[in-house]
Amino acid sequence: MSASNGTVGSVSITPHALGQAIRAKRMESGYSQRELGELLGIDRSGVSRLESGKKLPSLATLNRLSEVLLIPVEELILMARMFERVL
Repeated sequence: MSASNGTVGSVSITPHALGQAIRAKRMESGYSQRELGELLGIDRSGVSRLESGKKLPSLATLNRLSEVLLIPVEELILMARMFERVL
């Protein structure tokens, strides 16, 4: 998958918008990038790449984000779609 556009299921969203949604939920949940990374099994720089849109999460990471941040994947994608309208 390229960093310019991503497809989650049949929904196309930009990596940047998904990253913004991940960042917003992380901050709302009170986690630092390091803490979230530990819960996901990735390092802080991996979380930073996800949040900046430089990398799309794998399906497994997306599911784990959903569990850790207590948000259904579908809702995270809806948040990303809202960020796309703002960006």
